[in-house]
Amino acid sequence: MWSVEYYQEEITPTISEHKKDRNCEHSLHSLSDFTGDSYDLHNSELYQRELKDHQGEPVCLLVHNSENLPIINKCSSFMKLQRIIAWCVRFKENARNPLQRTTGNLTVPELSAALICLVRSVQFVYFSKDIQCKGEKLSNASKLLNLSPFLNEKNVLRVGGRLQHSELPLNHNYPMLIPNNCNICDLIIDHYHVFYLHTGGHTG
Repeated sequence: MWSVEYYQEEITPTISEHKKDRNCEHSLHSLSDFTGDSYDLHNSELYQRELKDHQGEPVCLLVHNSENLPIINKCSSFMKLQRIIAWCVRFKENARNPLQRTTGNLTVPELSAALICLVRSVQFVYFSKDIQCKGEKLSNASKLLNLSPFLNEKNVLRVGGRLQHSELPLNHNYPMLIPNNCNICDLIIDHYHVFYLHTGGHTG
């Protein structure tokens, strides 16, 4: 998954660095004693290069997660997986807003947000190149080329098409893309197969 982390790095001298500092200072003072000249340690080039404290510099990291969430392969039930992610998302939000903590049972919006997190996580692994293109100007080698994919406002890759003027729900007009070789795909199929009482593929 692509993520950006921004932090202020403070470089703390280690024990070996302290020893190095003392050795350098001792060498400079020894040089002063040997020559008989006064030596301004703090204005010397060696001090500026080796001994002066390093200032923290902002660092921006771009990390690409090329693996699925481990929990996806450990859960045997889609509902269980969805609820675990929903609890994790709630914990994160409560940690960010301790004065406005959410309690009680999971809500429908929380479960929907968990599903979005799961799909987005899987898509970043399997469709990273297509997501970088934001569904536009895809490579001819892309497996999604015939699906006219697009990236919506929640950074979820959905199937495009000519149903934008229909009155069908969003998920019917523009289904979310899930790879067929991922465990979450099997979990969703099994869940709805049981939910609809083991109906066959030709059920109308």
